[in-house]
Amino acid sequence: MIRGLLLPAAVGVLLLALAGPAAALPPPGTYTYTVQHPQHGDIGTYTNTIRQNGDTVTVDTKVRIQVKVAFIPVFKLDADRQEQWRDGRLVAYSSVTHKNGDEIRVSGHAEGDKFVIQGPNGTVAAPADVVPTNPWSLDITRADVVMTSESGRVVDAHLAARKDETLTVGDQQIPTRHFQVVADTSHDLWFDPQGRVVRFATRDEDQTISFILRR
Repeated sequence: MIRGLLLPAAVGVLLLALAGPAAALPPPGTYTYTVQHPQHGDIGTYTNTIRQNGDTVTVDTKVRIQVKVAFIPVFKLDADRQEQWRDGRLVAYSSVTHKNGDEIRVSGHAEGDKFVIQGPNGTVAAPADVVPTNPWSLDITRADVVMTSESGRVVDAHLAARKDETLTVGDQQIPTRHFQVVADTSHDLWFDPQGRVVRFATRDEDQTISFILRR
């Protein structure tokens, strides 16, 4: 019902050509997104908490999604993830996902010129510049290889399109740069001039799941 989440991301060198250059990294803080399904409406939340200490950035992600049909739960996903970045490189990753009763664990660490991932399908050595599909920064827009946040699968990625757009969020008009990244599926991301993701979406042949920042 719901494909791997972007978004993910993680995701700082490009600048937004809007009113001025965007920050390489978004401001530290907690960013909570409402998750919207095309048939079921609001189905949960996706939260990134960004903390910076010197040259180390830690991103904690919490996903809480539940879909009900006639008040009966038909899909549930709870995930808790953490990324640690140092000098722009992913150095550690951990994820525990509970999906419809099944547990999925993924961990990873930097090792020389590789990032070693342990997941459901064993151990994989990804390139050092691999980026999780969690859209918290602009890194995902320049990634050649991404790691799916839920399963740890390594997938080639490329930037398919980008353009300036103005988004309406509540009663606000926000200038953004819209990126489309193709990897495990197609991911759309809208960044504001401060480098914050104000909206993102995961698209496949059947549906689009949208994540909208709460203002």
